[in-house]
This record gives sequence, structure tokens and C-alpha cells, in this order.
Amino acid sequence: MKHRSTVSLLSDAQGGSTRSKSSRSSSDSPSENSSSTTTCVADDQVQNPYDDHIYSEISSLSRTPLTFHSKTKRRLSWGDAAAKHQPRRRDPSDAYASFLDQYPKLTNLDYVPWGEQEVLNILREGRAKSYSGHITVEMMQRLSVMLHRPLVRIAREAQRFAAMFRRCTRHDLQSAMKVVLSRPLYDSCVQACMKAVALYNMKSGQYTKASKSQHCGLKFSVGRFHRWLLDAKISCRVQEPAAIFLAACVENLLEEIVLRCLGSSVFSLEALEGGVSLNPDLWGLLQPCEHLVCGRISTGFSAPLSLPPPNNASPGTMSSLATTAAAAYFEGIETTLLATCVGSVPELGNLVSQVMHHWQNVLAPSSTLRPALTWGADALHALFHYMKCSQMAPSSLQPKLHQGDMKLCRERPYSLQPPLIEWVRTTLAHTEHRCALVVDGDDVTQAARVLLPSSDCPQRMFKPSVQCWRSTQQTSVQCQLQIQQDMAFSMLCIGRSDLLAYALSLLGPGGVDTFNDQGLTPLMCACLHGDEAMVQMLLDAGASVNMAVPSDGHKFPGLIPDTKHWTALSFASLLSHVSIIQLLIEYGASVEGAGSDDDPLCETPLQIASSAGHYDVVMALLNYGADPYLTSTTSVLSSSQSGHNAFTLAAMHGHRTIFKKLLANPTSKVDEALSLEEMLAEGQDCISDDYDCASQRRNPQDGCSPLRPFSKTQYKVLQEAMYHAAEGGHLDIALELRSIGVNWSLHIWSQCLWAAHLLQRKTIIQCLLKDYLATGRHDEINIEFINECLPLMFHIFRNSKNEVTSQQLANILSSLYGNQPVPPIPTLRGKTIARIDPFYVNNPEMSDIQFVVEGKVFHGHKILLVNASSHMRSLLEEARKHTKNSDPASVTKVEIHDIKFKTFEMMMMFLYHGTVDTQGVDTKELLDLLKASHTYKLDSLKRHSEILLSKHLNLDNSSAVYKHSKVYHANELLAYSEGFFLQNLTHLLNQSDGFRKLLYSYKMLNYDLVNGLLATLCQSLEDKFSMQSKTSTLV
Repeated sequence: MKHRSTVSLLSDAQGGSTRSKSSRSSSDSPSENSSSTTTCVADDQVQNPYDDHIYSEISSLSRTPLTFHSKTKRRLSWGDAAAKHQPRRRDPSDAYASFLDQYPKLTNLDYVPWGEQEVLNILREGRAKSYSGHITVEMMQRLSVMLHRPLVRIAREAQRFAAMFRRCTRHDLQSAMKVVLSRPLYDSCVQACMKAVALYNMKSGQYTKASKSQHCGLKFSVGRFHRWLLDAKISCRVQEPAAIFLAACVENLLEEIVLRCLGSSVFSLEALEGGVSLNPDLWGLLQPCEHLVCGRISTGFSAPLSLPPPNNASPGTMSSLATTAAAAYFEGIETTLLATCVGSVPELGNLVSQVMHHWQNVLAPSSTLRPALTWGADALHALFHYMKCSQMAPSSLQPKLHQGDMKLCRERPYSLQPPLIEWVRTTLAHTEHRCALVVDGDDVTQAARVLLPSSDCPQRMFKPSVQCWRSTQQTSVQCQLQIQQDMAFSMLCIGRSDLLAYALSLLGPGGVDTFNDQGLTPLMCACLHGDEAMVQMLLDAGASVNMAVPSDGHKFPGLIPDTKHWTALSFASLLSHVSIIQLLIEYGASVEGAGSDDDPLCETPLQIASSAGHYDVVMALLNYGADPYLTSTTSVLSSSQSGHNAFTLAAMHGHRTIFKKLLANPTSKVDEALSLEEMLAEGQDCISDDYDCASQRRNPQDGCSPLRPFSKTQYKVLQEAMYHAAEGGHLDIALELRSIGVNWSLHIWSQCLWAAHLLQRKTIIQCLLKDYLATGRHDEINIEFINECLPLMFHIFRNSKNEVTSQQLANILSSLYGNQPVPPIPTLRGKTIARIDPFYVNNPEMSDIQFVVEGKVFHGHKILLVNASSHMRSLLEEARKHTKNSDPASVTKVEIHDIKFKTFEMMMMFLYHGTVDTQGVDTKELLDLLKASHTYKLDSLKRHSEILLSKHLNLDNSSAVYKHSKVYHANELLAYSEGFFLQNLTHLLNQSDGFRKLLYSYKMLNYDLVNGLLATLCQSLEDKFSMQSKTSTLV
């Protein structure tokens, strides 16, 4: 299921703000170049022929304004034509933005896992809620589109990280965020992600009654993000915490953009774009070019760094730090961090050591908890390849022979390089992802792919050694043993049988079951490489098939995340090596891996294969007796799947064939003992009524019969699987479970209705509505259902042309409103009009004014009418002036043309007596009275008319009453009419042509009946929900 977005993507043309042209060195002499002693020079300070060519090329481009819209040429005015003859400086910021347009662009997304309403909810309720009142619809839409590019960048990096083990984990998403985002953005997003994961792991036993997003405290749908990761083919396995991390990261980025880019006084689209263009953390992130522009703003300049004080500097000692030496240190370190080119490898090594010291002590102090990282020689040479500049080479390295001008390759093929701090940041992200202690050349190559335009490299493949022996923290003896072990693992990976004996002799006292720094044995490495021959040789050599990956990260610094307690069978199941699986099981491997009822701390091989979609592996493991109902659990903040089994993982990833195979497996013996939380949460029967519609469509050859009896534990497992399938939009699996008797919660039903609506499956929608009418769950109604499902139901109700669907929705909506009487219209409280004896109504005695209505005279009294309303006072004043000018001695006469005499009589009776005699009065006359009260601005009479009409409301006149209440702004009567409609919705659809015309065919904007019914029903349910919450709190 794809959730299509109606928002258009940002244009690839983006400009920048104005800046002055950078000063450049004007000297080209070799003597000056050879005598250069500068350790690091910024990009705009290096004089080089290729850079000058690029600068002159981009400076000659025409000026374009900073905008996210498509590029348009500015029409040349007379003043511009005159200014053409005057020398002027071009705007380098516009030229820099145009210069970026030549590079490959990011992929445009077909759809995104959020909608504009969710973005609006975040702006209203999140950290940026103080700005929500000033953000326009255009700004909200632009913010929604801005999030596309960070999503693509993070997802692409996560896809490369996940390729090694064919699964996308929380660790992969966190490393991708570390690569793409600047350090401040990364810290903010990781904090939000950790909070969301912690909240999700604290969910209660009945978590299927609310969405994953509600459990995480997020507005973006976690289920849709999980489905998006699968549809984008980030990996065949996407763990649940990874989707939570991505949803929380994107949501936090939205708030960061608003908080960083909008000021306190100006709120406009231009202000938002200007704030982005001047923010070094956001501008490059939101650019359309494929490579990541780091540490620069729209002018192309590197932004000055805001350096915090060292960790050992307390607030009380800040005055001592403000010395000349401290200022010189920060100035020097900033120059080092912003370096873009070097002249030699030793110089680069010196700069990298300074940056690493500053990174581990100031910019990323949390990394000091891990052993210090070391840069290998190959990493420095690889980085020098991208940052070298011959003009900065020391004079001692310059050849003394005469050099010609011919060059086979251009100098520094990458213009406008990223600063050194960005190289270090991105490289360390790749190194830390593989839990290594040594930075190698491939880490630098991966960073170059991210930072440099048109640069690409293969994905990093699995290597069985971390080479920790390069670390200076080990003694010489430890390094020697480590080198021998790495050599042994390397020989075993070659696959030669003649090297097996010598390799085993180098492994030390552990022998064939020795762990390397990644916590892997030789047998596990052979399973990862799919080397069946080596697996056979290791098994013959006595390798233990049930040896599990240890969990001690201090003893094994390169321990691969999310593989703790895995066995060789787990790795073989992950990579779908069926022949190796059979071989391991024949040698006594536990079919459940290290996972069991006694130690459920890891995923079983069956769970791994079920989530990866390996049907052959699932079938083989089931044949060997694997239990699909076995559930794995982890600690609260672990990134592994918590509380999942083969059913939930197959449902979460949409593998229906595997799911049906698991259902067809003979029922396993499971423990019927429930926890205290499960016993308290248990409040429904294990077997529900048959799902008629789904059963009729069911194929008898599916392998499992409907209404098969399940134990309580099995039923709970299947209901959780239905929950995950509905969250991810896998409608077929949810209906499969419903067809065999698994009941669903109101939230699951709502998610299935969303999926059926997006897939335009009208027959399934009718079956879902029919099932709701049979099993209604009004007791599970919550705010999430009110805000998300009710609008969908009214949308289907408005646009459905099927009479059956309309009748079903009418029954559901009426049942949601309930059978209780519609709340009566309250009387108007306020200033009362002075009353007199009704004897004087239309009595010529003491009358000082006459009203002529339809040729009939009505006698009135000014003293009463002048205070009735402002409209009546102005009418009497106008009549008095006219009478005084014509005949001062005559009685004032007022002609009334827009009202009938009987209506006018009832209006005057109310003004004199405060009530109206409704005996013999029909609805039409009451509607005329409502019109008259609105015309003459008589609020008391208007409210009295609303009350009288509400008492006369029936199926025949309800449409006319609704229209009059809309036209004359009788809001209380309008709400009462909408409540009457909801209560009698089914009868009105069948009997009232006026209501159907009002509902479907009325084209006037003022008669939006559906939205009015939605608002009334939402308010009614919210009142009931709040009342129930208060009652439960008191109890």
C-alpha cells in the first residue's frame, strides 16, 4: 500500500543570499608556492588555475533570486538597461547555487509516509507550537516538502549500512543520521529517537488498541514509515526500532527547521527560505544535489564554528580562559577545522590529530567512553588523495629539475571541497558503525562518496577482522596474538582445505571455537560467506554448532550490534543458505538457535527467515520442528525486535505466503501460563464469530481451515500479528487472520479501513463495515479514532455512490452518536427587555407609533421598542425624522415590507410579553419568525425561535430548518439539527429527498453538511471520552 502525497517536490533551482566576492591571492610565482609554510588554507584562499576557471564561470551567470520555485528570468527594466553600462559586482551566492545545479540530483519520491495534516499537528503540539499561529498554509506545505531530501539522504545511507547483513536496524539508522546530519542536529535527533523508543518499550499489555505512534509519543505514523522502508527496498528486513528512529528523526527535523529559521517578528515564506540559506546545518542538507554540502551556507562560504569551551572549563573559570593564549588557541583550531587542502601526508596527519583531539574532547565528548580511534596509514593516504594541493607542498619535496607545463590530469578535480572537520565527522561515522578502533581507507572512500559530487564506491562488505592490534592500548604480546588470530581467520576465509590445520594452530587455546573481536567463531564466518565446504571441514574439526555470539562488548570491542546470542544457524538463515542449514542441523544444531523459553533474549532462526522472506528456509526449519509461536524478548533500550515471533515478523514485513505456511504448521505445544499483566488485560473471548465475507472469499486449498481453535497464548500471538499487519497496511494478512476467527481491536479495524480505502477495494470496505456493525467496539473509542478514523468514514460517506456502503456508514455513525436525546438548546442569558402588560399589544390607547404591515395597522409604543435592538432604534429614529418634517402633530407611522403581519404580530407579542403563542403555528411561520429576529437583530427572540423550531423538528422539515439555521446564523439550532441528523441518519437517507439533495447535490459552499456532521459527532464523542476519563480517575 502506498500513501501518495499530493505535495509537489521542491524545484532543483535554489539560490542564496548576497555576499561579497572573496579575495584571492594574486601571486602565481613558483617561488611563493615553494616557500609556503602555511599548514592549512581555506578554499577561497588557495590560488589555483582550476578554481579560478570555475569562479570566473559561475560569476558570469545571471542573477537569480533565492527561491524554491522554478527559475524565472527577470524582465529587464529601463533602470536595469541603464545600469548595464555601469560596472557592478555580481552576486557570488547566486552563482554558487547555479554552480550546484550542474551536479546529479537526488531522487524524487513517489510518496512519503506522512501527510500535511500530520505536519500541521506537529507544528501545533510540538516544540514549535509558539509559531503555529503564524505559519501559513504555504509555509506548512513548504516545510512538508523540505523534509523529502533529508529523508532520502538518511534512507540511502541506511540502505548501504543494512546491505552487509540484509537488515535495517536502529544502529543502521543512527549511523546514517550521524553521516548526514551535523553534530548539533544529530544530537537533537538522537535524543528524540531514544525518547520515542523508550516510550514504545513501556507500552502496556493491551497495546493493540492504540497505534505505534501513540505509544511512541509521535505524530508521524511509525507503521507507514516501516512500510515506506520496505517499499523503498532499504532492506528485506526492517526492524521496528528502525522505523521508530526514522519517524522520530524526521519529526524532530521539522521542529528544528522552524525553530532555527523563523525569527520572532517576521513570519513569511521568504523569511523561512532566508533562514535556511544562512544556516550551515540545514542549507546543504536541503539542497537538491546528490552529494552533501556540509558546513556551508548559500554564499558558498564555510560558516564560522561556534566552539564551546573545553570540558574542564567551569563557569567560574571562564574569565581566566578569556586570555590571549586561549583566544589564539580557538582561532588556530578553527583554522584547522576549516582546512580544505594540504600539501603533504605528514601535514595532513598533524591536522587530523588536532581535529581528533578537539573532536573527542569538545565536539563529541561522549565518544571518550569508547577507546580512542586510530587513523591507519591507508586512511591518511586516501584522505590526502582528495585534499592534496601541489601549490602547498613543502619546498623540500619539490623536484629541482625544470618542470614543463603539461599535465596529464587537472589539479584538485573537486572544487569547493568540504572542510576537514566534515571529512573527520563523516569518516568516523563509518568507522564507528562497524565498531572498529582503526580508521581505514575504505572509511575515507565512503565519506568521499557522501561529500564529493559525482563520486561513488561499492558498499562495504563483511570483513572478519577489525585489526584492533593497531591500537596503541595493547601490549606487544597482545598485538602478536591478535595478529596471529587475524591471520588464522583470513586463511579460513580463503576456503582452502590445506590451510585449515595451520590456521587452527594459530587460533590459540580456544581452538576452532575461538572468538574474534567481532564475537564470531570461524564457523559463523564460514556461514556468513556461504562456504559450505569450509563449514563441513570446521564441523569435522569439532566446531561447536550451538556456540552463540557473546554479549560482552568490552571484551569484544568489534561486536556486531543486534547479533548477540546468535548461532551459526542464525547467520545461515539470514543469508538463506538452505544446504548449510541442513548440514548444521544434522550435526546437532538447535533449531531454535540460542533462543528458548529459558533464554528468550535473541531472535530465533525461524524469526530471522520469516522477516527476511526466505520461504525455503522457513519450510526447512518448520520441518525440523521450529516453533513459530516462540517469542523473543529483549531489554528496554535494545535495538532488536522486542516481544516478536515468526508470525508478527512475517505480518510486519507483508510476507503472506510465509504467514500462511506458518499457520498451516501443526499446532505447537505452548505454555498456557499467562503473566499477571496478561491475566488483567484479558477481557474478551479467544474465539470470535466467523468473518463471513472473508470466509466466502477464502480458498479451501490455503492450508488452514477457518475457525481453528487456538490456545490463549496462540490467540494472543495471532492478534499481535494482525496489529502489526494493519499498522503496515498489509490488508491481506489482516483479513487472513480475521477469516480464521481472530478478533480485532477498533484500532486494527480503523487501519484496515484506511488500507482498503487507499487501495480502492470497495467490496472489502463493505465487509469491514458489516463486521463493525456485528461486533461494534464503542468502548475502545479514543482521541486517535476521533481524529483519524471518523474523517475517513465521513469522506467515504460523502463520496460513495454505493447505496449499501452509505447505509452501512449511516448505521455506524448513528450508533456512534447514540440514542440519547439531543442536548436541548439553552436559553439566552443576558440583558432582558422591559416588559409591559400584554393588554397594550396592538392597542391604540396610549400608542405613539403605528406600523403598517400588509396594509394592516399595528399600534405600538416607542418606550418599549426603542430598547429592543439597535436596528429597531434606527428604524424608529428614521420614521420620527420623516414624520416631524411632514406633520409634527401626527402619529409616527412606519411601513414594514419584508415581513408578514402574523409574523410581525408574534414578534411584537414576544417584545411585549416575552413569549409567543405557538398554538396553530406551523413550521413555516416559525421559520419566518427566525428570519424576522435575525433581520431586526432581536437576539432573545432569535434564541426563542431556535428553541421552538427544535421542538417542532421532524424528518420532513429537518432539511428546511437546517438551511434556515445556516442562512440566519442560528448556530444553536444548527448544532441541534446536526445531532438530529446523526440520530436519524438511516431514516433520512431512505425517506427524505431533501436531505439526500442537501448531502450529495447541494453545491453552495455554505451548506457543507458533511463537515458539520463530523464536527458535531467528534464533539459528542470527545465529551463522552472526557467524562469517562474523569469517572475512571475518580474510581
